[in-house]
Amino acid sequence: MSSSNSSLKAKILAGTAWTSVGVVSEKVIGIVTIAFLARLLEPKDFGTVAICSMLTGIVSTFTDIGFQSAIIQRKDNVNKAASTAHSITIIMSFLNFGLLFLLANPLSTFYGDRAIENIARVLSLNLVIGSFTRVHNFLFSRELQFGKKAVCETVPNVIYGFVAIPFAYFGFGVWSIVYGELAKTTTRTLLLFALSRWKLSFKIDPKIARELINYGKHVMFNNVLTFGAGNVDNAVVGKYMGLASLSFYKIAYNAAALPGDVLYQIIGRVIVPAFAKVQDDLGALTRQYYRVLEYASYIVLPVFCGLFILAPEFINMLYGPKWQPAVVLFRALLLFGFANVLMMFSNCLVLSTGRPSLLPKMTLTRLILVAVLLFTLLRINLLALCVGVSLLQVLLFFVQALYLRRHYHIPVRIHFEAMLSPAIFSLAMIASLLGSVGLLEGLHLNSITSLFVKVSIGASVYLSFMLFFKWEMIQRLFLTRQELGR
Repeated sequence: MSSSNSSLKAKILAGTAWTSVGVVSEKVIGIVTIAFLARLLEPKDFGTVAICSMLTGIVSTFTDIGFQSAIIQRKDNVNKAASTAHSITIIMSFLNFGLLFLLANPLSTFYGDRAIENIARVLSLNLVIGSFTRVHNFLFSRELQFGKKAVCETVPNVIYGFVAIPFAYFGFGVWSIVYGELAKTTTRTLLLFALSRWKLSFKIDPKIARELINYGKHVMFNNVLTFGAGNVDNAVVGKYMGLASLSFYKIAYNAAALPGDVLYQIIGRVIVPAFAKVQDDLGALTRQYYRVLEYASYIVLPVFCGLFILAPEFINMLYGPKWQPAVVLFRALLLFGFANVLMMFSNCLVLSTGRPSLLPKMTLTRLILVAVLLFTLLRINLLALCVGVSLLQVLLFFVQALYLRRHYHIPVRIHFEAMLSPAIFSLAMIASLLGSVGLLEGLHLNSITSLFVKVSIGASVYLSFMLFFKWEMIQRLFLTRQELGR
């Protein structure tokens, strides 16, 4: 193996490690911060900020016009391209800030909350502040400098907590979240300036600008669709069910999506190149895909099953008693969370084999179907919508499985085969948890201690089944990990 290939492999492995540290740290810090804020603020406050963030988020997708992918893949005139993208991004951020300033008033009128107007206008400052180093962040990814990138993502989240929690404690209400967001964006911008070696100029090369826009517009289109599919429910729930109901829905939705999101961000960057290496060998590709599904199922299936049983204690521990209305919504959305994990891995397979055109089609399909669900099931209640969202994600997963059968000759049945043993072990775990309920009630333990004991019982039962029936698979998993490290 040449020294250049060895160096690249070392950078990729180091990047994966740093990305894992950054993702886990960011999620843990976020959970801890929200746990404090959920006890200090009213549920409606989170709904108010969610509406404002939705507006700034949709506008921000137009700020860099998909420049990240265009910068990362570019082979020549990188500095000129980066400076051109930097200049366009700053100009677009100021234009979008002006647009948001004008839209804030009608948005507050639409949702019947005057606080939205001022909050949306202040949060829109983040677009301007962040635009000065947005391209610097892209260049970190291009140069595989994931250590610096992780620092620039983790530290701002810590600062957010240090700012938002004290402000909430001293009675600033919803504005404590706003001040925390501003502090986070400002910190990230300063860190990117301090750690980057790129001195980008404010110059626009017309030829390069056209090239960047032509490449990035397709990415931007998919980003807009993705954002729309992920937020159309928030927009409609906030309007027709109220901002407090939106808060319960978002807490439940985010909690259900969290395990899959963490798992995907950690190993997704590894399995894409792994699939790519065997993309011309359909037999090997099928075996790789099956193993990924199998390993992931052994991790996430017991987690989702355990969360379903322990949902009341879990929500109470994280967010406090006032968030108990989110429990039933959380349970209804756990099936969505699991199906979403499975879809993420099939997405990785599609991306690794050079057929990304499926993804925007699936995103657009989900956007349309979610809109249909919103205007049908929401007429019943919010729980009906959550059940519909879960069933829709399962349906989309099966559609994607049929696509894999048609284009990659991957049988649909292997999805069930990969999940069979994890499902049996998880059922045994659920039985042990249900059996321990009466015993623990007699001991009169507090909620946190009770949760810890139940988790310990469930984990012990599940791991016992794993060690007894799947010891060879565990050994194979460690051997695979050692091979990746060589």
